[in-house]
Amino acid sequence: MISTLDIRVLICLQWRMTTKERNFDILDYIIRDYIETAEPVSSARICKKIRGEVSPATIRHVMGELNEDGYLEQPHTSAGRIPTDKAYRHFVDELLDKEMPSRSKKDARPAHNKNARDFVRTLAEELGMFAMLADRPDEIFWAGMEEIFKEPEFREHDVARAFISFVEHTPKRINYYYEYKGSLPHVLIGRENPFPEAVHFSSVFGRLNRSRVIIALGPKRMDYKHSMSIVRRFLE
Repeated sequence: MISTLDIRVLICLQWRMTTKERNFDILDYIIRDYIETAEPVSSARICKKIRGEVSPATIRHVMGELNEDGYLEQPHTSAGRIPTDKAYRHFVDELLDKEMPSRSKKDARPAHNKNARDFVRTLAEELGMFAMLADRPDEIFWAGMEEIFKEPEFREHDVARAFISFVEHTPKRINYYYEYKGSLPHVLIGRENPFPEAVHFSSVFGRLNRSRVIIALGPKRMDYKHSMSIVRRFLE
């Protein structure tokens, strides 16, 4: 027989779970909005998106909690918030768990037969951002440099310089990407990247076969769902 205390504990646990789910739902809204606009997200803008489902006071409270928990940060003196690396990691893990169905072989792109330059050029075009192909560790091809500098983050001198440095040092570091097994897209966000220049970026990558690795590089604000889907398609 369940005691009154047990019932209270169950209610408390259910409330905490519901609160956690609500908080992450709001975090999801914030991340998707920031990916789309590149502008710090205010509680007022989230209210408009949710359209009365949650009160403005609750949204402000949740954003405060997310800030304290390390999922959001406030840039400069802006009233809005932006996602942290921790928030993007949660977002990406959710995509991998829920929104990344595998493609059937009949739908897979037959890009494996292209030469390396055409392959990476096609990959960059479909991604709409910078892409690299290592065809054995000593031979690296890239495309999409013009795309990466269209992103607002790369208008900052320090970020642009860090990106160029990352590309220049890639031949010495490409073996790192060969250490990851399997063709599932791997995602490294900001400081998860092992190279100091890459703290401003996210990379989506995977092993095409024993000799080839493909890497998509973009801002931490990249459209992860799109990027992961494209990379996965080229890996299959």
